[in-house]
Amino acid sequence: SILCFRSSGVASIQLQPRRLREAVVSTQSTGTLGNLIREQLLHEPHVVFSGYKVPHPLVAEVVVRVQTDGEITPQEAFSSALTDLVSEVCLLEERYKSALRDKRDQLNN
Repeated sequence: SILCFRSSGVASIQLQPRRLREAVVSTQSTGTLGNLIREQLLHEPHVVFSGYKVPHPLVAEVVVRVQTDGEITPQEAFSSALTDLVSEVCLLEERYKSALRDKRDQLNN
């Protein structure tokens, strides 16, 4: 098992012994985050498949499955996708703050 950063703790990445290019990530989260991660993984060039499921609607858990073409490991794909996702969120925050400043300046003038 390989450990990965998560905001409220640790998520585990479990390798599938019969499928070396596939990993399953289980984290305490919602389907919304699972869908966001799945979508970001699909933007990675070496990802062949990415999907997620919520095992039970009353339990805050999501399982993300990723399979690569072998050029990179699933862990590398997951790490890259999360890094890109964090960058996008930072850019969104920066643009929001800039637009908010512009709007405040307009109201003050």
